Amino acid sequence: ERYDWEYYKQLLPIISGDVLDIGSGAGMFVEQYAKEDAVKSITCLDKYLDELVSHEKVERINWVCPEPLPELGVFDTVVSTEFIEHIERGQLEPLLEQIKKAMHADSVFIGSTPNKIAPTQNPYHLYEYTLSELLSIFKNYFTEVEAWDNGQNCTLWKAKL
Repeated sequence: ERYDWEYYKQLLPIISGDVLDIGSGAGMFVEQYAKEDAVKSITCLDKYLDELVSHEKVERINWVCPEPLPELGVFDTVVSTEFIEHIERGQLEPLLEQIKKAMHADSVFIGSTPNKIAPTQNPYHLYEYTLSELLSIFKNYFTEVEAWDNGQNCTLWKAKL
């Protein structure tokens, strides 16, 4: 089974309401969760908007980290799959501060990233994290944090304010 299908299956049931997707890429995951009745709207931020899937629920906004996130209000779910490894290590904490501002008390922040324990050798990965490293960082920004390895050297997380 493909690496990404495994994390899709684990994260899909968590996504609902108004969704902010940071680093949407080609939108393979967006395409999956856009079909869900529980998802009302999806705002996708990425620099590769031409590759992003078209869907009636999807709004596309051009964005490149470390630019500040656009002030778009708050979202029920913030998604960032296979993105944080593509930004510089020092850009993660400022991004997490901004993500918190896009969340309300009941929002959830979910995502995935390759686990540094099995480096990918991908030249576009600027920094990869271990599960324990990611947990340590996220606990500085969120009160409820769960992180786990999906069995394919991919770290998944779910965090709440």
